Amino acid sequence: MKNSLKHPMVYEYDTNTWTFAFPSIIFESNVFDELWNAIDSLDYQDNLAEEKLRNIIKKYPYHIDAYNHLSLACQNQNKNEESFSYAQKAYSLGKECFPKNFSLTKNNLNWSVTDNRPFLRACKILGLEYQERGMYKQAQELYKEILLLNENDHQDVRYLYLECLFLSKEYNQAQTFIEKYYDETSVEFVYGKIIILILNNHHKRAQELLEQATKVNQYLPEIIKNNPSKRILSAFNNYSIRCGSVEEALYYLSRNKFLYEIKKIKKFYKSYNKTEVN
Repeated sequence: MKNSLKHPMVYEYDTNTWTFAFPSIIFESNVFDELWNAIDSLDYQDNLAEEKLRNIIKKYPYHIDAYNHLSLACQNQNKNEESFSYAQKAYSLGKECFPKNFSLTKNNLNWSVTDNRPFLRACKILGLEYQERGMYKQAQELYKEILLLNENDHQDVRYLYLECLFLSKEYNQAQTFIEKYYDETSVEFVYGKIIILILNNHHKRAQELLEQATKVNQYLPEIIKNNPSKRILSAFNNYSIRCGSVEEALYYLSRNKFLYEIKKIKKFYKSYNKTEVN
């Protein structure tokens, strides 16, 4: 199918399972290498990456992943409006490929199919753009779309969705979402349960759950209690962070510090005593 295409499209290749298909030219070695050379320049030569990605788009204006990475290149250079615009373009290009008979609630677009990844990436990148702008409803809609399309959530979007619910103070919805992932053992969900309990004045149960939470990450309560500086928190990103590590605790808190400024939650952790939960 790819050899006959002039534009990308989405088609059903198995019952309720759909995939993107792209013109074969973007898989030719020279085009593929051109994209990866641009991606390799991200984070340390973003202006060069931007130039390379613009050249790709001039030749292949339907190249969703080129727009995705162009958005990131602009974001790294604090070109915020351009970053937002390219993220919107990547997403809209993908949406235009879906046929009218595709059902978001019935059909799926699995991450395991490589050709689906550019659009799923576009959804997440645009969601993060909305989230950065405080447009939490729009971000939530995109995160929900990803979770419906690819329920195995290879992109860890569930954490961002929960974060948005907390940011927009939708605590009941956050509780419902946490309960949906009842067997989730990540720092976001385990400590998220404690947040809900504290906000609902179930302090005894929160204290009991803290013992379980410290098995997920033992460093976080002490770090919350000591309130590390913003400078220290911003020094970490989420690349290759080990579960249960100090870095994981710092990264989590860097994204969720707003929660631990809430009076009830701050008071709970101020009284935290490590010997009580170990």
